[in-house]
Amino acid sequence: MTFVIRPAVVRDIDTIVSLAIESVSNDPLPVKPDPRAMRETALAMIGNRSQFVWVADEGGVVVACVGVSCSRGFWFHGWQASMLLFWSRRPGAGIALLRKLVEWIRERPIIKLAVIECEPKIDPRALRFLKRIGFSRESTNLVYVK
Repeated sequence: MTFVIRPAVVRDIDTIVSLAIESVSNDPLPVKPDPRAMRETALAMIGNRSQFVWVADEGGVVVACVGVSCSRGFWFHGWQASMLLFWSRRPGAGIALLRKLVEWIRERPIIKLAVIECEPKIDPRALRFLKRIGFSRESTNLVYVK
């Protein structure tokens, strides 16, 4: 079956939250997920042209989502796009969404940096793909968890 790649709408919220919970449960940190915060953040972002919340729809069912928060850069002129959610229940759907994200970023000259934090156990193929589509600068990310 093929996917329809489209902007998320409010009726997608329950599935987006479900995808987000799956994503943070995959290699969990010892903190409690907050579905309410996920819902509120998604609601604030959906429909806002300066934010990216897109889904892959398979026959009317949302099977993947990419959510990217954009805001003014702290230390540079321009904006930064930061990945909040990337999760897919179907092979190929997430890749299609990432391609759309890169297209979306390239159409917005105001965005100067786009950051994706990759999980420690990410599939090396996913890293190679991300590098091919432009996420080529690597940095070290350390996390203090309380």
